[in-house]
Amino acid sequence: NPRLLLAAVCVRDGWQFNEIIDYYDISEPEAVRLMVKLDRLKLIEFLPGNRYHLLIAQDFRWIPGGPLERFMEQEVMVKFMAPKKNEPWTFRFYLRGRYSASSVEIIQRRLNQLTREAAELNEEDARLPISERTHMGLLMAMRPWEPSLFEEMRRE
Repeated sequence: NPRLLLAAVCVRDGWQFNEIIDYYDISEPEAVRLMVKLDRLKLIEFLPGNRYHLLIAQDFRWIPGGPLERFMEQEVMVKFMAPKKNEPWTFRFYLRGRYSASSVEIIQRRLNQLTREAAELNEEDARLPISERTHMGLLMAMRPWEPSLFEEMRRE
């Protein structure tokens, strides 16, 4: 349900109930229904006065192989990596190499730290009005991988 996913992302990002219905084409009754569903999923505690208490961490991770992770892989990440024409990248960098197990561990630890810091900043900035915040996507990925073009040139 894309609308439920949108509501989940908004509450995770600290949007107030009225900000969601003012910014997106979601009516108040529909927003209430979405909040009730998020409450049942234990993502929030829906409170009187259309308020809520977030029950998940800013940097919570999808269930590996679950429906949300599959959606993120198939829809979000592909589109994220293919910006619209003339849309500038704020930052993009690809680095490949051959690393020892200890170096991989160090890099992963630092990526996890950066993830936590970005989540903390998002939580802090949630106190600001929407007009003072910009939608940003941050994708960090690391895995054993070699372009197929290079694999094809390996000696057997």
